[in-house]
Amino acid sequence: MSTKRTCIVTLTFLGLILLPALAVAVPMTIEDTITQEQFDRNGYVRGHLGFGPQARLDYTHPSGGSVFPDLDYLTGATLTITTKDDRDRAFEYGFVYTEGEWWAAQALPIGGPQIFDVAIDQITDDGVLDVSIVAFLGDFYVTKSVLKLTYDVPDHGAAPVPEPGTLVLMGSGLLGMATFLRKRF
Repeated sequence: MSTKRTCIVTLTFLGLILLPALAVAVPMTIEDTITQEQFDRNGYVRGHLGFGPQARLDYTHPSGGSVFPDLDYLTGATLTITTKDDRDRAFEYGFVYTEGEWWAAQALPIGGPQIFDVAIDQITDDGVLDVSIVAFLGDFYVTKSVLKLTYDVPDHGAAPVPEPGTLVLMGSGLLGMATFLRKRF
C-alpha cells in the first residue's frame, strides 16, 4: 500500500470514529408575552406611596397557568415591561417586584419599555415568574410584559437509524470508498 493510500484510509477511519463523539449545545430562546388586554383592570395601576385599592398589579409568566420547559438548561432571563402614561401628573413612578422579593425592588420609570434582568433561580424554583408592579406615585397603564428566556440545550444528535438501515448505509459507504480508491490508485 502506498503512503498516500494509507493516509487516506487512516484519516477516513479516524473521521468515522470521531464524528459521533461531537457534542454541541443549541441556543434556544422562548418569549412569553402578556398584552394589556390580558391584565387585570386592563393594566391600570394607581396609588400614592404604594397604597390604594389599585396600587398593585400582580401577574405570572407564563400566562395560562403552565410552566416553562427545560429549566435545567436555562442560562439567562430578561423581563421587559412597557408602560403608558396619561401625563396627568408631573411625577409618576412605580416599582417592580419579582417572586415576592420586596427587598429586590427595581424602579420602573413610566413611559416606554424598561428591561430588567431576572435571577434564574427565581424561575427555576417553581417554573413560573410572579411579578408585582406597584405605583409609588401617580397612575399609569402596563401595556405589555415580555419574559425572554435563553437556553443552552445540548444537541442529542440525529435520531438513531434502525439496524437494517445502518447496514445498508455502512455497506454503500464502504462500496463507494472502495470504488473511489480503486479508480484513483
